[in-house]
Amino acid sequence: HYAMLIEEARLWREADRGLRVLLTEQPEEPLFGSVDIWSPVLDAYIRKNCQARQAAGDEVWWYVCMGPRHPFPNNFIDYPAIDHRILHWMNWKFGVTGVLYWQTMFWTQDPWTKTMCRSEDGKTLFGNGDGVLLYPSVRQKSGKTLVEGPLDSIRWEMIREGIEDYDYLRLLDDAVKSAVDRGDAKLARIGTAALTDAGGLVRTTADYEKDPRKLYTVRRKVAEALERLIVKR
Repeated sequence: HYAMLIEEARLWREADRGLRVLLTEQPEEPLFGSVDIWSPVLDAYIRKNCQARQAAGDEVWWYVCMGPRHPFPNNFIDYPAIDHRILHWMNWKFGVTGVLYWQTMFWTQDPWTKTMCRSEDGKTLFGNGDGVLLYPSVRQKSGKTLVEGPLDSIRWEMIREGIEDYDYLRLLDDAVKSAVDRGDAKLARIGTAALTDAGGLVRTTADYEKDPRKLYTVRRKVAEALERLIVKR
């Protein structure tokens, strides 16, 4: 479908040069110049190729959905909670600036009692909780009009924690650069050491720390280093 995609992108750019084109595909040379934001599925992320496109001015995200499965992290109910969180540490380490997720309330059936997500025709199994991060506010229909927001899941909260971890890491990155710029080598070393520990939690997208206690230990080091650098500044 590449020829069709290239023509589609041309038409959009002709209509408005300010529009940016996102494609759920890994960087492929025939599409260079037609795509602004590459969003490969996580197991198709190739660091060398993606960073080359970033150097050329493109943006890189990634996504998970009904795949990939272990050893990669994903948002399935039956995966450890650290899986839902560690993806955002991967974002920081590899310089990936976005996460795409296809749906949060794919309620084709009662998500409280039937956790296995299925396609709308019921023939394809997606995974436990795939596309369902939020739940109906009541477990059973009451027959009465109800105006109430959805209930979140542990996975939703872990994703939030991961995003906040990402913010911590980016803030410490910036604080270390500021310390270097002002010649404060001691504080720069403290911040760099914490970032090195953080980077050690993620080896590849399929090889990462599984022990949440170690994650919390490193997160504390990052927080303490960040506090010292910001207060000093």
